[in-house]
Amino acid sequence: MTLKVLNTVTLKVFNTMTLKVLNTVTLKVFNTMTLKVLNTMTLRVLNTITLKVFNIKALQVLHCL
Repeated sequence: MTLKVLNTVTLKVFNTMTLKVLNTVTLKVFNTMTLKVLNTMTLRVLNTITLKVFNIKALQVLHCL
């Protein structure tokens, strides 16, 4: 009886610990990946928009001259 109880308790504790560690690691990896992708995407979009606007403005200025 005592062994069974000990085993189940140990297993439960071990399982919850392992799950918690796995979850945090997975979350961290997922978060960093998502952030990196989001950042690169946002930067690309911002860069293209800025470049287009800048080009249009530069062309307008050149035409004025």
